[in-house]
Amino acid sequence: GMGGALRASAFATSALYMNPAGIAMSQSYHVESSYLFDDKYHEHMVGASVVDSITSRLGMGLGYFFKFVGEGKQSSELQLHNLFLGLAYAIIPQLSIGTSLHYKRAEEPGWRLFDLREILLAGARPAPDPVQTATAEALEALP
Repeated sequence: GMGGALRASAFATSALYMNPAGIAMSQSYHVESSYLFDDKYHEHMVGASVVDSITSRLGMGLGYFFKFVGEGKQSSELQLHNLFLGLAYAIIPQLSIGTSLHYKRAEEPGWRLFDLREILLAGARPAPDPVQTATAEALEALP
């Protein structure tokens, strides 16, 4: 298999997200930024990434994307943060190994902070009401 890679070949900044071993194979220093707006869903996404595989045989890359969804009365606001760190080592020019770390966080006003995996696997739940929690605990403590 490809060890979880999304593509067999990926170079420069796309290697951070698709196949981190490609960072070492590109032999480049690459800086990229982007902005996306989708009027239908009121989405804004801003991103930046940098990859260096020239300085040494150990290539490294860092990327960050921020996505804001929702404006107006009909939609809820949701903020997504994605941070990527990729490392790759060129064993020989045609063969490299790589790994990446991903940190993802989602925030919605009035909701607790949660991991994006939790949303996908179990669905988002609002934070418990502190007054109801304290009341329930006080009632449980009664004889």
